[in-house]
Amino acid sequence: MALELKNYSVQLNGVGDYKQHVGSWSNSLTSCGSSMASVGCVITSYANLLRFKGKSVDPGQVLATLKPGAVDCPFVWATAGTRYGLTNTLKWGGFNTLKQQMFDLVVKQRQAFIVHTSPHTFVVDGFVGQVAVDSDTGAVVGIEKGMFLINDPGSTSRVNMKQTLDHYGVDIEKIALYN
Repeated sequence: MALELKNYSVQLNGVGDYKQHVGSWSNSLTSCGSSMASVGCVITSYANLLRFKGKSVDPGQVLATLKPGAVDCPFVWATAGTRYGLTNTLKWGGFNTLKQQMFDLVVKQRQAFIVHTSPHTFVVDGFVGQVAVDSDTGAVVGIEKGMFLINDPGSTSRVNMKQTLDHYGVDIEKIALYN
């Protein structure tokens, strides 16, 4: 095992920067009966990811598309993808289980993805940090939560995964990929 220190600085372009509490959609009600400002993190994150995928939609338009049939709340991951011509894959696990996959998605494949926790959801859109890479296997050692850059639809000040997970006192439950 030969480890080599490498610095990475990846910021994916094209991810939307919508916030659930700012915009004409913020007072719109979801199928659950609460406003987008209070419970719209999944829909807003999905709209931000759709921008990355080349779809010109905002959270209000996503809500209008998903609300018929109550696909918006609770969010139905696969159906939401189908409504926009995308396929969905969910990967379940905590940070330690998913960190290598998340690193590969952002750094190697240049793919943004959604992170879901209870009670919050956000988009990972970058990675900055120094890690050790096994030159034989490609395995990465030293990945930390604070290295993943995010777009948190509920905050303008939380810019990395550690800040958001610490704010809510939670770990990742799953990540959602759309292709």
